[in-house]
Amino acid sequence: SKYEEMYAPEVADFVYITDNAYTKKDIQEIEQDILRTLDFSFGRPLCLHFLRRFSKAGQVDAVKHTLAKYLMELAMVEYDMVHLKPSHIAAASLYLAMIVLDDSKWTPTLQFYSSYSENELLSLVHKLAQLVVKSESNKLTAVKTKYSSSKFMKIAVIPQLKSKTLLELASKDKV
Repeated sequence: SKYEEMYAPEVADFVYITDNAYTKKDIQEIEQDILRTLDFSFGRPLCLHFLRRFSKAGQVDAVKHTLAKYLMELAMVEYDMVHLKPSHIAAASLYLAMIVLDDSKWTPTLQFYSSYSENELLSLVHKLAQLVVKSESNKLTAVKTKYSSSKFMKIAVIPQLKSKTLLELASKDKV
């Protein structure tokens, strides 16, 4: 919480939360142990950081970038995808957005900046396509609702997400 929150809680708050099971000193010592164990490395780059770089390198338009963001956020709530590298998810999302919107090609420039070849992305692209199809009946609707708003170009409801291209990609590699 010290890392993520704008207003970090005080140690006394944690003492209170534990119903005084631990002292301030106990909490500070365990915090130090955790930080040393993690070698003070507990940040992870986000998919969005990679997507921005790839979108700029590929000179993609705002619609493709927004669709890729939608695809990444669909993946974010999938337990089966937590082990994947954020760069891999970003690259596969952009690849799928490019194919679905106008059948753009994965260029040598995108391969260079992402370090992923088209073949390395295809398996994940199929899984992302399946998530789009599944989003129609999924109980988790927050991401779809968010990207259905005009603020996000109503990208979650564009007709291309029901296209033959996307449906074929979704059927190629069942999760």
